[in-house]
Amino acid sequence: MPVLPYNTKRGHSACFDEEDYPGSKRFQADRPYALVGSRCGSPFTLATEPTPEPPALPYLRPVPQMVLTAVNPATGSNYSLNPEQFLGQKVVVLFYPYDFHAPSARMLHQYSAMVQQFQNENCVILACSTDSHYVHHAWLMADRADGGVAGLRFPMLSDFRKVLSRDLGLLDEASGIAQSAAVVIDINQNVRAVVPLSPDMPNTGADQVLATLRRL
Repeated sequence: MPVLPYNTKRGHSACFDEEDYPGSKRFQADRPYALVGSRCGSPFTLATEPTPEPPALPYLRPVPQMVLTAVNPATGSNYSLNPEQFLGQKVVVLFYPYDFHAPSARMLHQYSAMVQQFQNENCVILACSTDSHYVHHAWLMADRADGGVAGLRFPMLSDFRKVLSRDLGLLDEASGIAQSAAVVIDINQNVRAVVPLSPDMPNTGADQVLATLRRL
């Protein structure tokens, strides 16, 4: 239960004046909670109303069936990947603009650090951009100190022909690059959510993506 340790109006006291109290007109206006606690001394605690369960995620569309080239982050080798390989698992595809791009590197490192949390949700992470697999390989071999993504813990997909990003509505046609977003796919190979990502989001949106996965 969150604690309100200060007078939010004055910012310096654990004591509330009368107009901050339950029963006052100002307090009653648009407040879905009640203050509980002593007048002075101990902080007040906000007793919130029960939060309703969020609605189930809508079905969006089947995942596009296509074969793309992936790069193994451990060995740098290339292999063919198609959605059927992940039937029975949740999948998050992290789209980002391009390789050797500092914000994209920070995002991928953040998700790589949290990969166990995604695995706990029976989820596989894949990174994807419109760069070729040759560029992916070079970026994976570059040290983190040099702006690379060496040590990444999930494969990188090459959407070089821009088929997947265009099909999912994430391609910027003018620049030819994909917008930053997490595409959430359920165990039956249906796209269930597209979460826009930004470096300004806490953990680059990873917490929001995990919350979405838990609703599947």
